[in-house]
Amino acid sequence: MRQRIRSLGKAIIKRLVSSGIGRAQILCLLAGSFLSAAYIFAGAQGSFLRDGRYILRGSYGEGEEEYELKVSGLGDEEEMISLTVSERKYTDQELQVLFSELAEQLPVIMAGDNKDLDNVDRDLYLPDSVDGFEGIRLSWYPEDLDLISYKGELKAEITGPEETGLSLVMKGGDISEEYFYRIRLIPAVYTEDEQLRRELISSIEKADKRNREGEFLELPTEVSGRKVSYSPAGDMTPMLIMTLSITAALLLWLRPAEEERKKQRERKESLRRDYPELVTRLLLYTGAGLTIKNAWISICGDMEEIDGDGLTRPLTGELRRTVNDMEKGVPESRAFPEFGRRCGLRCYQRLAAILEQGRKNGDRNLRERLRFEMDEAYEERKNRALRTGQEASTRLMLPLFISFAAIMLIVMAPSLISLM
Repeated sequence: MRQRIRSLGKAIIKRLVSSGIGRAQILCLLAGSFLSAAYIFAGAQGSFLRDGRYILRGSYGEGEEEYELKVSGLGDEEEMISLTVSERKYTDQELQVLFSELAEQLPVIMAGDNKDLDNVDRDLYLPDSVDGFEGIRLSWYPEDLDLISYKGELKAEITGPEETGLSLVMKGGDISEEYFYRIRLIPAVYTEDEQLRRELISSIEKADKRNREGEFLELPTEVSGRKVSYSPAGDMTPMLIMTLSITAALLLWLRPAEEERKKQRERKESLRRDYPELVTRLLLYTGAGLTIKNAWISICGDMEEIDGDGLTRPLTGELRRTVNDMEKGVPESRAFPEFGRRCGLRCYQRLAAILEQGRKNGDRNLRERLRFEMDEAYEERKNRALRTGQEASTRLMLPLFISFAAIMLIVMAPSLISLM
């Protein structure tokens, strides 16, 4: 069965390719099918409507949710209605159990960095809600605001043990319960460094209040008999600037080599493009009765005339250099192989070998070999153009897929959110 499905898939792809649809289009169709199926699956999994008649309520404390529904049966056509569904609500018995459980856990949560509520010398942690008890709100009321703030911060310096308390109101739905926690404050025990830090901050705050009209804030130079000095906090900007400078210098150092490689690539690409024209002209001129050397000189003149005063193509320059070599007395047996070597492409080296054999053996097989080489050159040019087009379409696939994925993500976002 799998083999039959695989064979059918291959047959469909071949039929599509033969009808003019390229790989890029096929990939787009496959990607669209996959994403559509994924969206349908996600919508089915995350749908708020179950079994055609049940709507999943939001969890405790999540609030109301609005939904759009398509209703059939009210008339001849389907109608759209909007409705608001309330969040799930605890029963009174459930709330009483949750209140009791949370009240037992809160002393540990409230203590925060303190040992326990009987040894409080740091700020308390007074949350508005607790994980695992969703839908239950907590409100805190300190017994003495001069000692503890609504947020649990200690506001006074404790010199000895002192008793105070916190009232807590738990509310869930329409039911609330009040609890009271006894707090025992003790003098904070600081290390020598922590004590010095507190004294320094206190000295700076006093100096700030003492001279608020002055242009500058004078920082203390001594704390508990110790000399202190100041400097701006570490700024990473200079390091970042140096890193960017080194990176830029490295890139500038590599730039000439990259530009040279780019020029070499462009030169070889230009030589490949002009090769069929060179072979065609050689076939034409040798067929008209010119010798290989005279045909070469004529082709060089034609190329220079075509280029005019503009930029000279690499092939024209190599042709002119070969002509100059032959005019200086360099034999053709050396000039043509040197030409192929300088071009650096196998097709030009092959042409140089054909011309050398034609020079040695006469024109008996030269035209046939040049005609065959011309056909091969144009076939290669056509294949190269096809590859270039496929590469361009492939490069365009990445931004296409990114855009497509972004659109699908926007469309699927509501379903994904409902799954969380």
